[in-house]
Amino acid sequence: MQNDPRKDIFTSIYPDVDPTQNFPLTFGERLSLTLSVGVFMFGGVSGNLLIAGIGLAFVVACSLVLARKTPRRIRAEARSRFPREPWAEQPSFLVPVVWILIAVVAALAWWFTPVKYLAWSAGIIAVIAAIATWFLPTLQRRRARSTRAKQDALATPAPQSSLAEKN
Repeated sequence: MQNDPRKDIFTSIYPDVDPTQNFPLTFGERLSLTLSVGVFMFGGVSGNLLIAGIGLAFVVACSLVLARKTPRRIRAEARSRFPREPWAEQPSFLVPVVWILIAVVAALAWWFTPVKYLAWSAGIIAVIAAIATWFLPTLQRRRARSTRAKQDALATPAPQSSLAEKN
């Protein structure tokens, strides 16, 4: 059996990158993103532009710091150079749909909530957004894993047993 030359090139350029293993967020990274999104949503729903601006600055800063980490940069470069490798990261429609729903609910809460209850409404929406930020990467990984398992099951044929093996 011959080796795939594309695989040999990939492993020689990126020996430390395993495309089948995901690079998950650490606890601190996930916590910082969760808190910053919660602050941003609280400020946005309550109508306080100062809090919303600080939260948005935190979200952008967290995203930039995460993107600049060396292992993630190397992995992103490898993904862009070798898109046909079996990458663990699968694009999911789930993440944008959830964020669009949260944005719509936040806008409706800001618009229709009486001023008397605006702080409570903003707190509830902020907690919902923070929970979504905490759990969406995990849900996306599980979905990608189950999709990959289904593709593998369809790609591998069922073993054929012969009459000699049965006797």
